Amino acid sequence: MKNPSLQCFGECQPIPCQWTELGIRRYGFHGTSHQYCSQRAAELLGKPLESLKMVICHLGNGASLSAVKGGKSIDTTMGFTPLEGLMMGTRSGTINPVILIYLERE
Repeated sequence: MKNPSLQCFGECQPIPCQWTELGIRRYGFHGTSHQYCSQRAAELLGKPLESLKMVICHLGNGASLSAVKGGKSIDTTMGFTPLEGLMMGTRSGTINPVILIYLERE
């Protein structure tokens, strides 16, 4: 599930502005899990969700981290698709593209 609370800062990609007009942005995933964990942490801590800053870890065969401030996800390890970010059971996660150039030279 896409993360509907991801704010503008976390949506941004280092790409030309015209591409964002085509819908290319950081969407984030596991939104329901991050939302539940945020709410549950607030309950366990006995503090209002709006006052908390947290890093939520969704770890399983799919994995992502989300920076949460005041109950809203402000950044995430996943990007345009779930292929970006952490290494997972069925996905490589983010791979530095310079590795291909390095391997070509070796």
